[in-house]
Amino acid sequence: VQEAYSSVDVSIQNPPTENFDSILAGGIAGFNQGTLSEVAFDGEVTGPVAGGISGFNDSSIVDAYSLGAVNSRTIAGGITGKNQGTFSRVYAAGVVTLTGEGDVAALVADTIRSDIGGASYWDESVLGQISDVHGEALDANAMRTQSSFEGWDFSDTGPWTIQSSGFRSYPYLRAFTYDAPEIEPPVRSIPGLQA
Repeated sequence: VQEAYSSVDVSIQNPPTENFDSILAGGIAGFNQGTLSEVAFDGEVTGPVAGGISGFNDSSIVDAYSLGAVNSRTIAGGITGKNQGTFSRVYAAGVVTLTGEGDVAALVADTIRSDIGGASYWDESVLGQISDVHGEALDANAMRTQSSFEGWDFSDTGPWTIQSSGFRSYPYLRAFTYDAPEIEPPVRSIPGLQA
């Protein structure tokens, strides 16, 4: 999947326990077995295994962000709940909540491999005490500073752009059309935008 943006709410309640796929909730994909590239999510995900981009990543996530809220009783990750694939150039800036006993992380809650990629970040001012070994926490100012995002392509032909003068923002994807600053009511706001 390339160039997909979702702001829908995804919720799985009382899934059948014998079907693993049925417990996976993600903003873009429940079970990702391909490449998710230039994707973004800003809704809410609730489920037994939940992630802002995918419930379970079995392949690749690149150039992606999630502003979405993620809620789970057992596994909750800002980007993916469970991972045995790779990801790179992603960030999470949505609230992640674990309501039971289990795994919770800013990016990946439960990973089967350690060499999963790099250059990934989360907004510690939003995620608070939730951390992750697979990325780096940035404060609110660093999230709005292009040089914080090492190795990301902000060139005129690259996937990423950022507001850096006047209004400042988090990185966002050129593939999508966003609201101009201060448009009311907002339809698709530039992430993290502030004067």
